Amino acid sequence: MASLDVKFIEWNESQTPGTYDGTEVTTLNFGSTDTADLTPSSAKITAGDNSYSKHIKFQFSGSFTSITNAKVYKSAGTYESNVDILYSGSSQKTGAPSQTTITTNDGSIPTSLPSYNNLVLRVGSTTDAGLPNPSDVHSSPGYYSGSRSDITVWQLTTTESSPAGAGAQLTHTIQYDVS
Repeated sequence: MASLDVKFIEWNESQTPGTYDGTEVTTLNFGSTDTADLTPSSAKITAGDNSYSKHIKFQFSGSFTSITNAKVYKSAGTYESNVDILYSGSSQKTGAPSQTTITTNDGSIPTSLPSYNNLVLRVGSTTDAGLPNPSDVHSSPGYYSGSRSDITVWQLTTTESSPAGAGAQLTHTIQYDVS
């Protein structure tokens, strides 16, 4: 029987997305500093500004043969007015996170289970679909356990009309088929 554990790996500051120096994080708190597991009250975002982008890979470990149909979406919580989270299910971005609005074909993170796969799992070149290639396996023997998704980029955006204060807590879910 397949078993699977999924972790978020985040790259900040001088770390290069895709290398093995990312930080395992438990929450994706957005703020005005480029820090993993930041405290939002210490990194307030001014209305009309963006958070620093979050460069995230999903790391898969456990006992399984394949992962397919990977979909990420906001599954609980309500956005504050004039606040959005942009999401890129795949990025070749190699620069440091910034507050510049990210460019993404995906736009906002879906607010319900999408009908399409929006998390890229790669094998080989940048155009192949499937699990990441063996060169991206981290801290675990074997081809699959320790494999990571492609880089995803997340960013909270606001407008001048966004409310002051802490934002709502949102839950994001990754759904996939595993065998």
